[in-house]
Amino acid sequence: MEAGLAGGYPDAVTIKERIDVGRIEVRAVARMSAPFEEILDLYGLQEGDKAVVRLALQAADVAATVTDDRLLYIVLHRCGYQALFLPDPIEQAVADNACDATIGQQLLLAVRPRLHRGFVEHSLRRLEGVI
Repeated sequence: MEAGLAGGYPDAVTIKERIDVGRIEVRAVARMSAPFEEILDLYGLQEGDKAVVRLALQAADVAATVTDDRLLYIVLHRCGYQALFLPDPIEQAVADNACDATIGQQLLLAVRPRLHRGFVEHSLRRLEGVI
């Protein structure tokens, strides 16, 4: 969140507001073993992403992590943890009829600036039934 605020990301402001009112819980997690921490450093993960990996691997009540960061997604998968790339739960919400395709498309377009070119377009085409 702090990096997002510094980078001017509007969603970071929303996250901070939700933390401030208690809708998002912030947890402290212990560092992992020295060899594992060295691997996290070698990946070049930012401190916040390292904390996400630690939480994912240590918190029994966290089943999966949704991320828009490709490197974090890969590291979580390589650690044997369930990670979802941000467009995937949006597509799933449409498939589960939690929202219609129009809302799904709007959500995908809203997150487009955070993702590398191609990811949102791939999901949009799937929602359209083209692929």
